[in-house]
Amino acid sequence: MLYYCCTNKRPFASNPVQRFFACSIILLIAGVNSWAVQAQETLTSSSVTKIATDVTTTLVKKQHTEVDIKIDGLLDEAVWSTLPYMDDFVVIDPDTLVPTEYRTEAKLFYTEKGLYIGVHSEQPKATLISRLSSRDDFIPRDTVSVTLDPGGSGLYGYWFAVNLGGSLQDGTVLPERQYSSRWDGPWNGASAEVEGGYDTEFFIPWSMMTMPESANSTRNMGVYFSRSVAHKNERWAIPALPSTTNVFLSKLRKLRVEGVNPKQQFTFYPYASTTYNNLDDTDPDSYKAGFDVFWRPTTNLQLTATVNPDFGNVESDKVDVNLSSFETFFPEKRAFFLEGNEVFDATPRARRREGTPTTLVNTRRIGSAPIRPDIDDFELESVERNQPTELFGAAKVTGQNGKVRYGILTAFEEDTLLEGELD
Repeated sequence: MLYYCCTNKRPFASNPVQRFFACSIILLIAGVNSWAVQAQETLTSSSVTKIATDVTTTLVKKQHTEVDIKIDGLLDEAVWSTLPYMDDFVVIDPDTLVPTEYRTEAKLFYTEKGLYIGVHSEQPKATLISRLSSRDDFIPRDTVSVTLDPGGSGLYGYWFAVNLGGSLQDGTVLPERQYSSRWDGPWNGASAEVEGGYDTEFFIPWSMMTMPESANSTRNMGVYFSRSVAHKNERWAIPALPSTTNVFLSKLRKLRVEGVNPKQQFTFYPYASTTYNNLDDTDPDSYKAGFDVFWRPTTNLQLTATVNPDFGNVESDKVDVNLSSFETFFPEKRAFFLEGNEVFDATPRARRREGTPTTLVNTRRIGSAPIRPDIDDFELESVERNQPTELFGAAKVTGQNGKVRYGILTAFEEDTLLEGELD
């Protein structure tokens, strides 16, 4: 190849000395380029621990009996150092989609029992914000959350969050971004401050999630990671799906797992209780016994029943001073009605976190205080007006057939005896 000078158009390498220096320079440049290419190939071949962003990732599987992980928030077990990771977080709130200031590495693997997730979040110690709260409280603090679509088809999902300090949050999500925090699942998570930031661990059992039937041993799922950085008032995530877009659940990063087929689940939960009336000595003590049954015959069908249920073992409602003309709405907290309740929410307006949602099934009216009899001059004491309605029993079936999710709920109430005075 001849190089021409732009002034006289003569071959630059016409002189033997010039040809020697020109060839030497060309060979030197070619050698440097070859070394750079080889170095890049070596770097690429050694960086096998980074998860690709544009293909379905097959997760690493371990035997549950061989995994000895304590969910304490510390990624100090040997298995975490051998796993591939995701680190391409971007800023989604505000939705600039620029690379993040601090590095975040998310790792996943699974066993026949469930999914393990570990996240290392780099951040200066002086900027860490840790706040304790009750479950599902949304307050500014450093948080790592995961949204999981167990069916991989964008029809429904679950979200889990671990806040720095140990407080947990969880709930369900429907297309495309209908989040709810009313569901509480039996999973485990923890966080811990470490050198240069903090670590977060999750263990999510397969048995607690509704999963579609699989014709083979391969399942496709979707995953989304989000990190709240409180001192910057920002949220970072992968994939880049800010709230300003109209897609979310259908665009999660794709994962593939092999051999995940949760077995039949059956739980029998009996109880016994007694009540002492301290206001009325003439009212005898009452005794009560009953049980709940939870049966999951397949991965996409669950049957729940309760006989003579006890709904007293829930936290009390928050005190709400209502000076408006509208009825105060209190969220459902009873486990029987919360399990699979998202099937009965047919509109996005039913997913509101604050205020009164629009929903076809208000489960708080099942077993609520009885209606006052329409009798002239009939006066009731406050204790009589506010006593709850007893339930004989309730049953619920939820499941999925292809792209259709369905649910059936029935409950049986007992008549309430009200004692008052006629003026």
